[in-house]
Amino acid sequence: MKPSAGSVSTSHCPELPRLRGLSLLALLSIALGVGCAGPVSKSDVEGGARPEATLTPWQARGKMALSTREQRESVNFNWQRLSLDKEVLTLTGPIGMGGVQITRTGSDVIWDDGDGEVPLADVEDVSDEASRLLQTLPFDQLGGWLMGAAEPTEDWSTTVNSWQRAGAWSVPRKLTLQGAGVNAGVSVLVVILDWNLPESTAARAQ
Repeated sequence: MKPSAGSVSTSHCPELPRLRGLSLLALLSIALGVGCAGPVSKSDVEGGARPEATLTPWQARGKMALSTREQRESVNFNWQRLSLDKEVLTLTGPIGMGGVQITRTGSDVIWDDGDGEVPLADVEDVSDEASRLLQTLPFDQLGGWLMGAAEPTEDWSTTVNSWQRAGAWSVPRKLTLQGAGVNAGVSVLVVILDWNLPESTAARAQ
């Protein structure tokens, strides 16, 4: 999603190419090699407006780390919310190592690893723990979680660990998805290095 005339970005991370061919477990096994933004101080966050979880459109890029009792694996992500009913999540490793794209249209969630599109619920490699965990995530709520909304489900809860400024907005920099129920003992740490958001109403009025 290209920035609109009124969009703001917190950094200038390079776009990662669409990469294909690896299972999600292989992707999550790749250490992240891209860093774009340093820590944001408390003073930088104060005074920012909190966006509604329903804000559209926006783009977020950063890192995602999966932790279980036995391992910790990481991946780069590029999340685009085009509308409340359309989101595209691209997971990649370092350049040339492979990738997968997950697209939500309404309640339909489609997995595309380069070998064809299939519903996420029908991904057959359920022995891949990361794929199984993805199948339990409520993709209709994940975009709101990234915006800072905390609406726990039976199998997941969320905590915003730190905030950052993106133009006039105050938005999450780091948040944790904590597994419960069938996902007990699992957590997903999300670090957002780059936000591309519409201008706030207050900023446009100035």
